Amino acid sequence: MDTMTYDLSEPQAIVCGASEVTLYPQFLAAADAAHLATALIDALAWQRLSGRMFGKAYPVPRDTCWVGPVAYRYSGLRHDPADWPGVLLPLRQALEDAIAGAVFESVLANRYRDGRDRVGWHADDEPIFGAEPVIASVSLGATRKFKLRRNGMKGTTKISLASGSLLVMCGATQREYQHCVPPQASVAAARINLTFRTLAPGV
Repeated sequence: MDTMTYDLSEPQAIVCGASEVTLYPQFLAAADAAHLATALIDALAWQRLSGRMFGKAYPVPRDTCWVGPVAYRYSGLRHDPADWPGVLLPLRQALEDAIAGAVFESVLANRYRDGRDRVGWHADDEPIFGAEPVIASVSLGATRKFKLRRNGMKGTTKISLASGSLLVMCGATQREYQHCVPPQASVAAARINLTFRTLAPGV
């Protein structure tokens, strides 16, 4: 897939102000999203890492692959960097064209085998991404719920991320909010999520 078309029409502002979260529901055409999801199964070196909690090892409930120039550490886990696969380069270029000023040196890929796989509440606020990172999240495959909550406040915002959708988080979002992908027992199909990230200067 050397070229792709993308659609920035009908953006939905989820959060406005110092924190900015915007959803583009049909960023990728259905055929492009399906082709990319299939290609990434073999193109990425997927790993199911193990973490530790209260002194006990536990498997991370999703498969991951980190692509970038340096290693990435979070929640006690270390992701060694993989090289950019050719199949992701057109999407990276499309995102950089779509988001003014963005340069995506890295991407964290997550593969959820079904609704049992998940990611808990967290913020992507590691120093490697700087104080106000731009994160572009592309979903492929099964539709999954995505939740946002503001630090210190009650209530959550729920979003359905369908295949081909793009969610952009920028500004103070990672300082002011946390997000998660909760388990969904009703989801039987797989989902791949690609979070393209800009690294802090000097990393």
